Amino acid sequence: MQNNQNMEGVAVLFLLAVAWLIFQIMFAIVLAIGIIVGVVVTLLCLIAWSRPLALFGEVLTPLEARSFILGGIACACGAMFIFALAEEIGLPFPLTDRFYAVMALMGYLYGGFCSTEIVEQIQSARAAQELQSRQEILPPIAPPPYVPPFEFADWQDEDEFRR
Repeated sequence: MQNNQNMEGVAVLFLLAVAWLIFQIMFAIVLAIGIIVGVVVTLLCLIAWSRPLALFGEVLTPLEARSFILGGIACACGAMFIFALAEEIGLPFPLTDRFYAVMALMGYLYGGFCSTEIVEQIQSARAAQELQSRQEILPPIAPPPYVPPFEFADWQDEDEFRR
C-alpha cells in the first residue's frame, strides 16, 4: 500500500519533467525560427537601406528598412536595460548572459516588426488624407425641370376640339 502512493508522486514528477522538456524544445524551435527570420529580414533591410527593394510583389522602402533596424536596436537595448535594472533591484534569481542574449534578440525582433507596422500605419493614414484632400466637392445636382405627367385624352376632349 505504501509503495503505490510513492510511485504516484514519481509519476507526477516525471510528467512535469516531460512537460518542461517539451516546453524547452518548443521554445528553442521558435527561437531558432526567430533568429533565421531576424537575420533574413535584417539583411533585406540593409540592402534596402538606400533604395527601395522589390521582393515577391512587395516593395521594401528605405523608411521601412531603417525603422526596422533602428526600432529593433532600440527595443533590444531597452529590453536589456529593463532586465539589468530588475536584476539590480533584486530579482530572487540571477540572470545569465544567455538570458540577456535571448531577451536582446526577442527585443530586436519585436521592436523591428512593431516599428515597421507603425510606419506602415502612418503611411496609409497620410495616403488616405492626401486622397481625401484631392477629392473635388461637386455642386449639388439641380433637380430636373418639371414635366407634367402624361394623361390620356377623354372622348369629351375630342368633341371640344371640333367646335
